[in-house]
Amino acid sequence: MKLLSQRDTQCVDGSWHVAAMQVRQMQTLEGRSDTVDLLWLCEGKAHAERGGWKQALQSGDLLIGGLLGARTSVVPAAAGGCRLLHLRLPAELLLGLPQGGRLLAMLYAACAGEIVRPHAWWAQAMRKAAESLASQQKGVVGQGGRHLLQYAKLIELLGYLYEGLSRELAGQQREDVVQAVEEKLLDAVAYMIEHVTSDLDIRTVICRSGLGKTQFYEEFRSLVGMNPKSFIHRLRIRMAIRLLRTSNLSVTSIAYECGYRSLNYFHKHFKELYAVTPREFRNLDRATG
Repeated sequence: MKLLSQRDTQCVDGSWHVAAMQVRQMQTLEGRSDTVDLLWLCEGKAHAERGGWKQALQSGDLLIGGLLGARTSVVPAAAGGCRLLHLRLPAELLLGLPQGGRLLAMLYAACAGEIVRPHAWWAQAMRKAAESLASQQKGVVGQGGRHLLQYAKLIELLGYLYEGLSRELAGQQREDVVQAVEEKLLDAVAYMIEHVTSDLDIRTVICRSGLGKTQFYEEFRSLVGMNPKSFIHRLRIRMAIRLLRTSNLSVTSIAYECGYRSLNYFHKHFKELYAVTPREFRNLDRATG
């Protein structure tokens, strides 16, 4: 079963979700997705399972999943269950944010079910921000004001996450050459993300990475699970999904906003991922929303 349920979830602008819940049965973070999953164990005891890997979780531990991460299950250790806090973010939400490209690139490197222990100040600050997001706070301010305050709190949380991942990557004990390759690759991927709606020249990206063409493609696929061209189109289409859901822009305008100069080309890549046209997607989404 998926960890988040509509009953337990607070949904803001149809994109990101946060839920605090008491669970007594195994819960699962679905891997291989276009979302980032952040899961905290707040109370009780549990362990995480992924394939043949199993590890005990301590109160305050943070699991990072989604994107290329494998399917990960959280199993309560006692009949009374445990309390979990779950935040799910679509990858495209990070686009356009200051340092959003770099943050998304680092998340691809950290999404394999990595466990972050709660001792670091930034991990504690993240949990506090997430708990604030999960609290409804109805009646304090109007709905519009509440959503704005929640978005500000989300940005605060992402700032702590950026700081923490930067520190974690810098603090890992690896050979200098391996660390240098990963750092250059992350910079190149961040550059691609930040210029995803532009006419990117892959030769420029490879040059920025400092790697040879073959090594760049191998390292890139290892990090994000696909080749650069597919990665760009996937991000663009995810941006289009967000605009189809949250705006009244025409399909043509959305295509141009997302970097497509040909409407037919936009339709082609959209149907490859979702099996319907953008207009059909919008109509179905509004009919079921």
